[in-house]
Amino acid sequence: RDSGVEIVRFAAPNFLANEGMGGYTTGHYLAMMRNNQGGWRDRMRLLGPTVWLIHLGVNDERQKVSPAIFGANLRAIVELLQTDFGAVSDAIYLARPSYDYAPGAAAILRQYCDCIDALVAERNLRAGPDFFAVFAGDRERWYGSDPVHPGPEGMDLMADLWHGILARRRTP
Repeated sequence: RDSGVEIVRFAAPNFLANEGMGGYTTGHYLAMMRNNQGGWRDRMRLLGPTVWLIHLGVNDERQKVSPAIFGANLRAIVELLQTDFGAVSDAIYLARPSYDYAPGAAAILRQYCDCIDALVAERNLRAGPDFFAVFAGDRERWYGSDPVHPGPEGMDLMADLWHGILARRRTP
């Protein structure tokens, strides 16, 4: 702090690559990662990420993937990052999935949150933002008429929440 203003310094410039794919479940991501679909592995090797942000779950819920399979797929994703890309535990962040206003979705997503929490604790990973809790209220503001995809204000909030989590990694 300097004169009441917090100065945030990062060890190096940051580059954020969004590898999001519409409709992909944890199973789809795992297959993409294992099989180098779309050159994913090649791209990661060239980029050499030092931090991994994972935000999955709603597509699994929409595809009726059981919590056990969701958890197993997520665990396999983390293991692949660690074994094949040398990702260290405290550089892997698992966010809780976004809220889904479809009937019955919340109960399944709560179980996914439990899977995420267990994996974070078991593997000593970092907890990402809790998008489930944040977006569980004020649908009109964050989502508009869409039951699951944040609108512009919701996307800004997502970015702010990720920034808040990652700012804790700053150097003194």
